[in-house]
Amino acid sequence: MNQSYTLDNFTKLLRHAVNQSTYDTGHREAREVGHSTFYSRRPQDIITSAKLRQLFEYDRWGCDTSSNVQDAKLICDDNILTNVSHALRELLNEYIDPTTDRIGSAIPVHGQTGKPLATMRKDGLLDSEYVMPFEELTQSFVKAAAILGVTCVSSLLSRWIACEPVQYRISTLIDGPFFGSSVDIDGNILIEPLPLKSSALRASIPRQQNMTPTTYLGRTVVSILCRASPVFFKPSAEDNAPNVQTTSLASLDIKSICLILALKSDENVEQQFSWIDYGPLRAFSLSHSTNVWSFGTLNFNRSFRSHVGVSWDMTTGETTLSLEDDSIISLSDLNIKDTFSSLVMDKNKTRLALTRWLNSKDASKDLVDRFIDLRIALETLYLRDFINERSQEMRFRIALFAAWHLGSDEEDRKRIRKIIRDAYDEASTAVHTSKLEYSFRNVALLKHAQDLCRRGIIDLLSRKRLNANDWGDLILGIDINSD
Repeated sequence: MNQSYTLDNFTKLLRHAVNQSTYDTGHREAREVGHSTFYSRRPQDIITSAKLRQLFEYDRWGCDTSSNVQDAKLICDDNILTNVSHALRELLNEYIDPTTDRIGSAIPVHGQTGKPLATMRKDGLLDSEYVMPFEELTQSFVKAAAILGVTCVSSLLSRWIACEPVQYRISTLIDGPFFGSSVDIDGNILIEPLPLKSSALRASIPRQQNMTPTTYLGRTVVSILCRASPVFFKPSAEDNAPNVQTTSLASLDIKSICLILALKSDENVEQQFSWIDYGPLRAFSLSHSTNVWSFGTLNFNRSFRSHVGVSWDMTTGETTLSLEDDSIISLSDLNIKDTFSSLVMDKNKTRLALTRWLNSKDASKDLVDRFIDLRIALETLYLRDFINERSQEMRFRIALFAAWHLGSDEEDRKRIRKIIRDAYDEASTAVHTSKLEYSFRNVALLKHAQDLCRRGIIDLLSRKRLNANDWGDLILGIDINSD
């Protein structure tokens, strides 16, 4: 059998099916509890393939037609659909289970009877796959061709048959400061602030039952480019292991990205929840279902800070966030890209200090724990020594090396040495007694020491590292930056 001829034949049949197909968008009816959508092929609910494509292109998160586009039911003559199915079956026959007539795929079909499978991994990624009746996959291809175009879908199929992976982004909503610009890191990591108006939220953002526009407005999404393969596989009832493997193309994981954003903004940054953003491949889906996952408790509710205003337009239903200008941080002003490169090269030591520093800034934690986290961060950074020496006094060395590393002159070094020494003493008290007075003095001391720790981390990342000789030279007053 000539594969190119079979693909050409499939393309012709697919184009004919798209031209002859319509879609039932359904209608909602009130029930005793909530509403239900019914698909009864009423004339006013039927749209053409061209109209489906138009709705998809202009789809937005809060639009009334959002779910209608994804859930629209294909209406096509059985003979036409059968011909498309036969041609597609010839191309994908090796992946079809002859007993059940089901096929496995990494394409986000989200059918009515198909079985989605998802495996959450420790690195924050999700291996996601779909096992479905083959006829459901056929409908998925017809629908995608109506939206993306027949040529595009045929080209995708050709590449997938040639074992090219599916490509998409794993997106994570983060909670933190308001960022006012986007940053693209090597095309593999996108840090993107979400809009302040609900009408501007894109349709690919998840719409779970408890989500409202305020779940997203003004927050930031971090998206990591990923690949998944194989695109097609033969399902097996005995095989419980995931068939599809996801590979991140990014050099850092989401945890590290959040650490960098926290470091550069001097604000707490936390992951909320993640989802797969399939981009244009969303056109293959037969429903608007989206996998959402989190390593903590899923929380869609949100409390706003005092400088944030929320308004609702009762006529249009639009929600708008208003922010004070000084509450918005520009990512482009933070030199994010340089810090990314440095953290990739780091051998985990600075990363540990960064993690502990951020933990110490968590205002929900007890003051004892925050001082202990800061102590560990300072030890990671400044528990240094002269080369070939073994000094015993940890408190002395940490304060000394920090003062010489961060101080600009004699008076500045004295001030820094005292802050670090006092903070270390309080942390030692916390370690030994598990008690610490919640006083203005201790809170202020923690803040000053945190600021110094942050400066140290940023400087070390900008230098890439200091070797043992550098640290010894540093406190002898030798300029380690000179050639």
